[in-house]
Amino acid sequence: MYVIGNILIAISYVADSILFAYTIVIFASIIASWLHADPHAPLMRIINQLTLPVYHKIRKRIPTSTSGIDFAPLILLIAIMLVQKGILPSIITFAATLK
Repeated sequence: MYVIGNILIAISYVADSILFAYTIVIFASIIASWLHADPHAPLMRIINQLTLPVYHKIRKRIPTSTSGIDFAPLILLIAIMLVQKGILPSIITFAATLK
């Protein structure tokens, strides 16, 4: 069980790091939308490829545009925080009991 506990802890830390990096991408997307960045720029294409499919799924399920404000990034950030602050610590605690 010791090995399984260590693997779960490692997976949790990697997932937390990936979610943190994705949070930075979301903030870059938000700032780029405020600045009206060129969508054909290479960096913007990467950011759009990483964020727009997820935003589209959120917009399909929840109408997030109210008076010109898009709440899809906010909903996604809240979901990421729930995973980072709620689910991942629970997995780490469970994995520590396996050690």
